[in-house]
Amino acid sequence: MEYTAIFEERIPLTPKDLRKDIENIDSILLEKLSARLENKCSRHGFVKPDTLQILSRSMGYIENGRFTGDIVYHIQAQGKVYHPPAGFLLEGIVIRKNKMGMYVSFEDAIRIILPRDLHLKNEEFEEADIGSLVRVEIQKSRFQVNDPYILSVGLFRGIVKKDAVQLDAECKPISGKGPAPAKEELNLNIGERFEEEEKEEEEEPGEPILFYSKKPEFRELSNFFVEPFKLEDPAPEGVLKLWPSVEHYFQAAKFPSDVAYREKIRTSPTPEKAKLLGGNRAKKIDPQWDSKREDVMRKALYAKFSQNEQLRRLLLSTGNRDLIEDNPTDGYWGRGNDGLGKNRLGVLLMELRTRLRKEDEV
Repeated sequence: MEYTAIFEERIPLTPKDLRKDIENIDSILLEKLSARLENKCSRHGFVKPDTLQILSRSMGYIENGRFTGDIVYHIQAQGKVYHPPAGFLLEGIVIRKNKMGMYVSFEDAIRIILPRDLHLKNEEFEEADIGSLVRVEIQKSRFQVNDPYILSVGLFRGIVKKDAVQLDAECKPISGKGPAPAKEELNLNIGERFEEEEKEEEEEPGEPILFYSKKPEFRELSNFFVEPFKLEDPAPEGVLKLWPSVEHYFQAAKFPSDVAYREKIRTSPTPEKAKLLGGNRAKKIDPQWDSKREDVMRKALYAKFSQNEQLRRLLLSTGNRDLIEDNPTDGYWGRGNDGLGKNRLGVLLMELRTRLRKEDEV
């Protein structure tokens, strides 16, 4: 449930920031990065406080066309995040309980709804009270970027300790002895609450996500993002091989009758090199390529995102937001220079997102 995630962020420093301590830029950048990411949800999950570390940063620069005086830095950092998979067992404190069920908190990072109608005639469930430490099994979870916690639905798996803590009116642990706070009614049927929030998410897709291989935000969605996956060689009766990126596979698929050249593309050092080889006009491509290319792309995208759990989570975390490849030079796969391109890569990613979501439901 806890793992290390990599973050790539763009952090501006104002002239006021730079006056604080010009000799210690990294500490100022880390402070701003922590305020932006920690103790809330990112696209990877809930970011634990005091865990971010800067791995590298660019030299500062002033953006063209902007005269704010800000110095912008591109930062790569790592931090610890929570993202509970279905079936995961954890222990948390009961912070609410009523006739509809109970509400459990794990380190203020995950809130788990335990519907009563899933625990009928469970005597131990009835014995658990506010302040009890209980064990739960995660069934499903949801969150959006900047949410204060991950919201999950779970199953009760037993009491670990009754009266483990006492809580104040805001459900925070208090010291000393005394009665636990009165039980408060949840604002909504806890079984319906999760469903209602999901419906709201469906109805309000939010701002479009613009991704591109040369931009840090959501760069993982790009075909140039290097994340190896296994897929059959794109030729009749092809053998299973490891492909460094979607771009490698896509470019190699143009040459179904040239085994040696496909292998040269597959083993090329970068996606950029694979694209260059795929565009070699001295080589004859499949005459039916235009009618096949989208099916090839679908196949490669599914392999990439279904075989890598972090990438799969990233794609699903985009909710129902439009995905747009912000490629100014490609009006077919991206939106093009005028913004009126077909954006076929974004469309196929949104189709894949729906497919993965349906697979999860099964």
